[in-house]
Amino acid sequence: MGILFIGVVAVLLANIFVSNTTYQINELSERSEDLKSQRDRLSEDIAYRQSPQNVHKAAHEMGLVPADKVYFVTTDGKVVEAKEDPGKKVGTVPGPRADTRDDARPNLRSDERLPAVGESGKDLEAPTIRTP
Repeated sequence: MGILFIGVVAVLLANIFVSNTTYQINELSERSEDLKSQRDRLSEDIAYRQSPQNVHKAAHEMGLVPADKVYFVTTDGKVVEAKEDPGKKVGTVPGPRADTRDDARPNLRSDERLPAVGESGKDLEAPTIRTP
């Protein structure tokens, strides 16, 4: 009878231990998923903020302006004015124009669709198919 009691208690303790461990694993898995989601959102935010048009906009808001002339310091310490390339304008930002909407940053994890700049946001009608 004592051996049976010890066996039942051992199985009960093992069940409690397994249940507790499973709970901890589930809790840590949820935490890991939350952290991965947060990392992805932050990566998207960094990529958005590093785009050339947004860097240009932020610099302009801080009062920075493109340089009129560019100078270089050579290895011997001389300051040399850069030669102007007639094909390039100093201070231009390549890429698409900056979005002027306040809510321009998309939420890539949402099904919400933002309208393109200058559009009404209405869905376009699908073309009709005519049979010959």
